[in-house]
Amino acid sequence: MEFSKVNIDNYKIAQPYLKNEKICEFGITPTCLYAPIDTGAFALKENFLIFTCVENGERYFSITGDFSQTEKIKNIIEELKVQFGNVNLKFLTKERAKAISEMYNIKECDIKSDPDQFDYIYKTEDFINLTGKSVQRKRSGYNTFINNNSFIYKEIEKSDREDCMEI
Repeated sequence: MEFSKVNIDNYKIAQPYLKNEKICEFGITPTCLYAPIDTGAFALKENFLIFTCVENGERYFSITGDFSQTEKIKNIIEELKVQFGNVNLKFLTKERAKAISEMYNIKECDIKSDPDQFDYIYKTEDFINLTGKSVQRKRSGYNTFINNNSFIYKEIEKSDREDCMEI
């Protein structure tokens, strides 16, 4: 499987695969901003987005797509095993972890919750529209920014990267 470094030029390729996913800091946009210091990369395979990064010396993977396509997921995991050895999956919902456990006939699966990440997970629609109680603080921060700052809104281009990193 061929992985591409996530950068400002190719992140739009991966973005549609995240449309109906819960989002978090382990994603495309934050990785684009920190590409020189991060190890994030992604691959597309059979309508699935496979994201990988190395954190504290360990490689992790996150798979997004239609988890009812069990054979395709199994093929992806098997290919990752051949390419990388151990496959540590991160940022799976309980439902997806259960689906993978069932695919491999695993009676007990080592599923660990990471409370440090709980405040970073939102439904995409709630986050985009800033609706609901879970994003109340972000909505307040957004409104404070809008009311107290002069700014321009534009798509970040490669030429803007240095300015963005300075901020």
